[in-house]
Amino acid sequence: MTCSVCYDDYEGEEMYALSCKHYFCKDCWKAYISCKIKDGKKRVTCRNLHRIGASCLSMTCPHNKCETVVDEKLVLDLMDQEMKDKYAKFVAKNFVDDNPYVKWCPAPNWYVLNYRVTNFSKKWESNSVS
Repeated sequence: MTCSVCYDDYEGEEMYALSCKHYFCKDCWKAYISCKIKDGKKRVTCRNLHRIGASCLSMTCPHNKCETVVDEKLVLDLMDQEMKDKYAKFVAKNFVDDNPYVKWCPAPNWYVLNYRVTNFSKKWESNSVS
């Protein structure tokens, strides 16, 4: 099989694809995902993939005009622990920032202060997590 990014030939087990069945080698997938994670939520162009991509949380298949979203499983299967940790931070940040019932705690050494509305009233309860 030939990788559509680097054009090197690989055995089938060295190639990875999403449900769209666009296969790329492990090294090109790792470079693509790593580039997205390092740049976080900025729009970036990665290596020779010839397209501008969205954030690391909405990565799509690097094949031209393919909109299949890169799933978390591929990220976890291919990336080293440092990249997995950075990705997890973006996932958590996105969750907190997009959830009206969860807020960041301003206290030092705390990550999230979880708020929830009880009985549809304006009363807030908090549950802290660290």
